[in-house]
Amino acid sequence: AKSILGDFYLDGRGVEQDKERALSLYRESAADGYLPAICSLGLCYETGDGVAEDKAQAVEWYTRAAEGGYAPAQTNLAYCFLTGIGMEAAPEKAIPWLEKAAEQGQARAQSLLGSCYRDGDGVEADAAQAAEWYRRSAEEGDARAMCNLGWCYESGNGVEQSWEEAFCWYRKGVEKGSTRAMFQLAWCY
Repeated sequence: AKSILGDFYLDGRGVEQDKERALSLYRESAADGYLPAICSLGLCYETGDGVAEDKAQAVEWYTRAAEGGYAPAQTNLAYCFLTGIGMEAAPEKAIPWLEKAAEQGQARAQSLLGSCYRDGDGVEADAAQAAEWYRRSAEEGDARAMCNLGWCYESGNGVEQSWEEAFCWYRKGVEKGSTRAMFQLAWCY
């Protein structure tokens, strides 16, 4: 409950925004081993919310929650490996964390894994695997994955080319508010 209250203070939802109070609540919950709070501490250090920005410290908190099996932390840690946040970029180290989070249904991890397969980041490029991970993420409601899957169908990359499927996935992305999907859908017209 403290961690959830911390979210309210961090965002100023229903209470006056107080990032330091949010951080304090996250620390109390983290001391009890609550994985979402541990992950939230990582995000605070990554973004500098309520504390001095410290990307390396963010990685430490993400690692702790990721090792506990918390999918959002696994995704955040993987993103750090992919982009070099708080460390040297090492895409090959991101893949196992993305796989763990993706198998738990974490849409962002599924979408990132799709992009890794599309681009060959940390894995051998595989268009069919990319499309499959985009599909899983899109079915979980991720607008970016919907747009990427639409592109797969538009280009026939990893799937059989289909304007109808491309149109369908772009439209779903538009419904989720993706401006990129709006552009792609307009191009289809």
